[in-house]
Amino acid sequence: MNYSSKRFLSIIIAVVFFVGAVLVYQNLINPAYDEVKLIQGELAEKNKISDEYQGIFDQIQQLFSNYQNYGDLQKNVSLALPSDPAVAESVFQITRLASVNNLSVQSLDVKKLALIPSKSSVIKSLGTLRFSIRLTGSYESLKSYLQSLESNIRLMSVNNLKIEKVGAASNLFNYNLEADAYYQSQ
Repeated sequence: MNYSSKRFLSIIIAVVFFVGAVLVYQNLINPAYDEVKLIQGELAEKNKISDEYQGIFDQIQQLFSNYQNYGDLQKNVSLALPSDPAVAESVFQITRLASVNNLSVQSLDVKKLALIPSKSSVIKSLGTLRFSIRLTGSYESLKSYLQSLESNIRLMSVNNLKIEKVGAASNLFNYNLEADAYYQSQ
């Protein structure tokens, strides 16, 4: 074989490889590339839908969290302003606060006062329990007791306070205290 025929043969082989590469590209690679583009488009669309669903899910979780917070708020309001007189709980709170503040309860009377009607149809009428309490203890103990009543979870107010000295030399006093505890009427 001479040099020119080898050259011609190598050109023909190169052309055959080039044509083969073009045919492989056209018949195999190009359709696969189009399919990859289609799959990438579908994936992008599914990611977009997934992001939308995630946003909706986050909003639902936020609403659910807010709803639970409203339940906590309702529970706290019910503790401060219960829906019934809850006389036993109020007596316990008043006597327990006196005990914690080193005051002894000499007597305790409870009266249920008339309901205060509400001007709004949404808000219920307000009920009042009036407690007449006779306590004995030091003046510092009384100050602490009044602060405890003021910061108690149950909504209460002190209406009247009378102080009497027990003895000339002692640091003890008798206190006649009138306090109101409030509740929502049914």
